Amino acid sequence: MDAPLPATPFDAISAPKKRAHLLALSRTGVILRACKAAEISHALPWVWRQDDEVFVLLEQQARKLGAEVLVQEAYRRAVEGIDKPIYYEGKRVDTLREYSDTLLIFLMKGALPDIYRERYEISGDKSRPLTVQIVQEGD
Repeated sequence: MDAPLPATPFDAISAPKKRAHLLALSRTGVILRACKAAEISHALPWVWRQDDEVFVLLEQQARKLGAEVLVQEAYRRAVEGIDKPIYYEGKRVDTLREYSDTLLIFLMKGALPDIYRERYEISGDKSRPLTVQIVQEGD
């Protein structure tokens, strides 16, 4: 006999489709994927948000859990790397471990925003509104 599944924070939702959506969102971090997994229209969660405060709160929690899944995947690709196959004359001959510097940068910015955030300086006459002029090449 299979062991019972552990309780989830989404057990407070009795509607099976809502619960399935929240569980899938907590595992993927992507609303459209969660909708597909729950076999619902991508517009249905919006409808649920209009009159179900418990759903809104649990969806926020599911998004946070899903975001952690995405961060873990970004870390894996950035730090641990992924194996890419190498082919020669149509045959796989080796693999190459590739890492993502871009994902590592995003992880660093998220972990240490005071050090790695973007910095902009705007200067000018503080007594006048700031004006922005867009210059296109060739003008």
